[in-house]
Amino acid sequence: MPPPPKTSSSNNPSWKAQASAKENPARKTNDNTNLSARSKSQLSNTTNVVREAGHRQRKPSEKVQQQIALNEEAAERRKAEAARKEVRVQRNAPDTEDEEDAPGEHGTDDEEEPAFTSRPVSSKLTEIKKRALLRSEGRMPIPRDVADADASSLQDEDRRRPAEETRSPRALSLDGDGFSEDEDPAPRKHRSPSPEDLRDAQVPRTNSNSRPKTADYDEITKQCIVEAIREYRCRISANIPFPDHADETTMARDSWDDACHELDVDYMLTPRINKVITNRGSHTRGELKTKARPIVETFYSFESGQNRKIIAKNRGLAEALKDEYGYAYKVHDADHMKRKGLYKNPLIQKIINTMWFRNRQDEGVIFEGYFRPIRPETIALVLTVIDCCIDEWITGIRTDVAFSGAAYRDVYIEHLKCLKEFDNHAQAKGLDILGNIREKLYNRGRFHAGAQPLSQVGIRALPTRAFDAAIKEYEEDTTTESDGETGFISD
Repeated sequence: MPPPPKTSSSNNPSWKAQASAKENPARKTNDNTNLSARSKSQLSNTTNVVREAGHRQRKPSEKVQQQIALNEEAAERRKAEAARKEVRVQRNAPDTEDEEDAPGEHGTDDEEEPAFTSRPVSSKLTEIKKRALLRSEGRMPIPRDVADADASSLQDEDRRRPAEETRSPRALSLDGDGFSEDEDPAPRKHRSPSPEDLRDAQVPRTNSNSRPKTADYDEITKQCIVEAIREYRCRISANIPFPDHADETTMARDSWDDACHELDVDYMLTPRINKVITNRGSHTRGELKTKARPIVETFYSFESGQNRKIIAKNRGLAEALKDEYGYAYKVHDADHMKRKGLYKNPLIQKIINTMWFRNRQDEGVIFEGYFRPIRPETIALVLTVIDCCIDEWITGIRTDVAFSGAAYRDVYIEHLKCLKEFDNHAQAKGLDILGNIREKLYNRGRFHAGAQPLSQVGIRALPTRAFDAAIKEYEEDTTTESDGETGFISD
């Protein structure tokens, strides 16, 4: 093996540095200082290169560059924050003597800027709105006596409130140490809540964006809502089938009052409960349309199919029925002079039975006051839904048609107008044809529901004379007074 090459001491830079250090120690210190500065400069510069073991050079990786950039941004933020703090300290520093000697730059010495406080001062309207919002979104309706007492309690509170508590925020001032001498720093005392207020406040709120429903409320309120809905459905069926917004509100309020009176409670009608009730109007009309559709289709023998003859037959039948309200007659014919039985069409009775007289607990039996006898508004509503069902076949192929107020309110009004004109025309001749038709519709509906006939309603199983005879027998038979008292029964 050949010996290692000799290195010349004159070409070795480390040897020269050591020799110079021995000769001049101060130079060695300066070299170390310069080396440290150069290393720090290389670390802070993102474009410097790093030497590896193999004497190769490479640029810093992307991750290292990102970390260096983040460090630089953090340093800049710290510098900016320090500068802002210094500016704030300078602004809050006390005025110098020079500034005190020159008051004319910002005004006279007697002028002082008004000081304001962030102390909240509640008003009467704020309390009313906050309390109304809490109760309107709650699950429990507001008792009427509590709602009436709220306004009077707020008025009493304003009269009892000291003058210091009713001052405007402009009258309150702050000095350098906090509150000034003319301001009471103690918190304002609120009135103690009543038991009714505590009950309302403890009721969990519902999501204001959710659809209101009966399940949001307690059991007593649920019963009131269910009863009010049934009352509202009857009013829709017998009074105003296509109400506007004002009519809906009036009918909902009347239905709620009747339900509260029936259950012996006294609650206010909240907006959410009002919406629960009024939503049932469209449900009632939709239910009527759903039940009437198969009855009309079967009664007039409309057929489904793509055959041209079937389509032509359906279209011709629909047009003939709608010609001058042919479906209102018991016997309809293309010749108007041959039509018979106005408002006696059995289809009217079938739809009434299916909608309001299904069983003994249905609305036509329970709410007798709305359906005895069947009102002209109800007959006009049934004729309108028949018109809607026939419109579905007007093209020869059944097409779904919505039974909405916008589309059929005018049809309903026209039917109701014809019914009243027919009744007035018959009454002028001493006949009550429409009255007899209304009575028959109700009596046949009760019979279909299986309810007790009206002629037997109110008859007792045992008459009063049977009670009188039993009392007389007891008074005449003296032995029955002591039977069983001593454990023995007389023969």
